[in-house]
Amino acid sequence: MESCFNFSSCTEDVLLFVYPEAEEQPHPPSSYYQHVLRAVRQEFAARITADPGKACLLLPSIDTSCHQSNCLGMGPRGAQALTEQLRDLPYWGSSGRNHILFEIHDHSSPVFDPQRAILLKSGFSAPFYRQNYDVSLPLYGRKRCTDEQRATLVNSRKWVASFRGRITSETHVRFKVWKACEQDSDGMYFRSSANDTAATPYADLLASSQFALVIKGNGLHSYRLLEALSCGCIPVIIADNFVLPLEDTLDWAVFSLRVPERMVASLPAMLRRLPPARVASMQRAAVNAYERHFASMRSYVRDAVGTITARVRKHAHLLSLPG
Repeated sequence: MESCFNFSSCTEDVLLFVYPEAEEQPHPPSSYYQHVLRAVRQEFAARITADPGKACLLLPSIDTSCHQSNCLGMGPRGAQALTEQLRDLPYWGSSGRNHILFEIHDHSSPVFDPQRAILLKSGFSAPFYRQNYDVSLPLYGRKRCTDEQRATLVNSRKWVASFRGRITSETHVRFKVWKACEQDSDGMYFRSSANDTAATPYADLLASSQFALVIKGNGLHSYRLLEALSCGCIPVIIADNFVLPLEDTLDWAVFSLRVPERMVASLPAMLRRLPPARVASMQRAAVNAYERHFASMRSYVRDAVGTITARVRKHAHLLSLPG
């Protein structure tokens, strides 16, 4: 981290500078990014400084989220425009050091050039993730279930596992999981959203499932991850190379399963073999993880920026040691 980050202005408080929003913006921030900025200002109010010279971290007010595969509302052209806007920021310097950028594009690598800025990104693929520098985030979605639905115990849930979504190709892993569940269907609810005409409301489906299948789509990330947790389901993550969110903070093995794509044929039997006591323990941990880390945008932002803060303090301490 020390080769890409300037620690000289970092105190123990790890102060944060949020760029003022321009009065007239050609591309106003998406609702997602407005929500991020508002949560940052609320959660870190005591650590925000108006003096960029005193700041350890700098957050642009330019919308870097590239929400729904779209940067600055400009489609494919937006990525280059965003790169240029970042480089024009008054404190970006030659490489964007100490800047933090939220990006939720469904591509497995950033669609714009972050240079040395720290990326807080959903859908990170391992080859593009800078270990101990970037932060992998889940795709933040709406809460699907009520608190009462989330608390429904696994032993009273109808389905072992469920999935509803698009199936676009016979070569896609979703199709392979569908065939596995079709051949071994006991307790498995797997439907294409296009054909599920008598569909149970999605929240009710999740609330009656022990496990929720979180299978990669066009990208590695999926709203299903937090939707599953919000409904008290144990996520079954099927997306090779996906960097698990907040890996510095969370032990995902306690409350989720990760299944390699090459093993999906045995998925139904694998889930049914799990001891009931372990399933119940995993569900309790899943509910706890959701309520502590993902139930609000403030907690989502707190942990994302908090991961960087912890790394900065750790490295700054190591750099201060003699020898």
